[in-house]
Amino acid sequence: MWNHAVKFAGKLDHAMNVGKRIYGAIQPAIQDMGGSDINKSIMSGISRYDQGRSDIMGHHNQIQSHLSELKRATPELDL
Repeated sequence: MWNHAVKFAGKLDHAMNVGKRIYGAIQPAIQDMGGSDINKSIMSGISRYDQGRSDIMGHHNQIQSHLSELKRATPELDL
């Protein structure tokens, strides 16, 4: 299940990166058509995604660090 979650998260992250590049290309056109509210909403969504990703990666790194410490302290467990 963990591997499926990681694979899904990778696909979601890739899709968001593609979406950000597409948005970056069309953002001036949206602005020219008077879409400042749309731009604000999109930027807010991107910002929330980036913050959530950062939080998750921080927790993931903490877990990896604790697991490494546990492996080092108890090699007989074969983690």
